[in-house]
Amino acid sequence: MTSGVFAVSRDIFEHHFFAAEPFTEREAWVWLIREAAWKARRVRVKDGMVALKRGQLASSVRFMADLLAMAPVQCRPLSKASKNRDNDQHLRRDRAERHNYL
Repeated sequence: MTSGVFAVSRDIFEHHFFAAEPFTEREAWVWLIREAAWKARRVRVKDGMVALKRGQLASSVRFMADLLAMAPVQCRPLSKASKNRDNDQHLRRDRAERHNYL
């Protein structure tokens, strides 16, 4: 496997080249990344507005399941993995600040 990063257009899921079909787990993960705020912003949710920081996403499991053509139970692991990854990043950042690492 090669390492590194690559840019993917946010409109990849609307491109006419690809058929509308259920998402794989990998495609669902890319969709989560696509939907995450790239800068601080406010978004509308059922009960009003929510302020998101960079990297955050506001979505219900049911909405993701409908959109991604997955069962809600299939979306929960993606949601938990995203939360765990975010928590890990916060822990690393907190440790770095305590030890003056950049």
